[in-house]
Amino acid sequence: MSKAATKTDNSYFDAKVRLRLDNLPAGPEISVLDCFAGHGLLWRAVRRRAVGRKISVLSIDEKPQATGLHLVGDNMKFLPTMDLTGFNVIDLDAYGIPIKQLRLILSRPLRTGVTIFVTFIQSMFGVLPSRFLEDLGYTRRMIRRAPMLVNRNCQDKLLQWLALYGIQSVEIYSTADKKKTYLCMKINKDHDQNPPDQKAKPCVIACYITQGKRQTIKTRPKRKKVTT
Repeated sequence: MSKAATKTDNSYFDAKVRLRLDNLPAGPEISVLDCFAGHGLLWRAVRRRAVGRKISVLSIDEKPQATGLHLVGDNMKFLPTMDLTGFNVIDLDAYGIPIKQLRLILSRPLRTGVTIFVTFIQSMFGVLPSRFLEDLGYTRRMIRRAPMLVNRNCQDKLLQWLALYGIQSVEIYSTADKKKTYLCMKINKDHDQNPPDQKAKPCVIACYITQGKRQTIKTRPKRKKVTT
């Protein structure tokens, strides 16, 4: 996972809480797997505001700082062997780009209707993960020789990458420069569990919430051909 320049649990905190409140699964009980829990502030805030909802959270973090039920360590050590079907919310509120975690989760069996929250922050140097770019058709030679070209338009690339896994709709809040993107997606039972280089879906529809304005766009997944 790429690291952001500054690490703070409270960066755009209210926007992240609102995104979760607006997209909680239906039903009185919610089971959350919080993969980058930190001190657990985010889901404690959601609990306080989600009146009448029973929210249980299993937290994972490398530092023993969360309260309640939690696992201490790298989430990539736990995720491959966990039964993810027991959760109807999976949260990836990372400092950077949790592409390894998201790639693993989307290739695993999931509960129908599970909601996944993701924080996607491009580093101050603007570098995107190589595996992420390779999934989109860039070669290692392209990534090495034309870094400014391949690391542009990170949010558009994220939408194209999600489309490769059959994600057809996402709800997004992003900063004005689109360096920080907070999104959620609801996974249906027919989501694509194949690696993205084996099957592509036709399009992904994104609803942006940027500076208080909403707009709908369509982004088609495509293999980029770049000559260097």
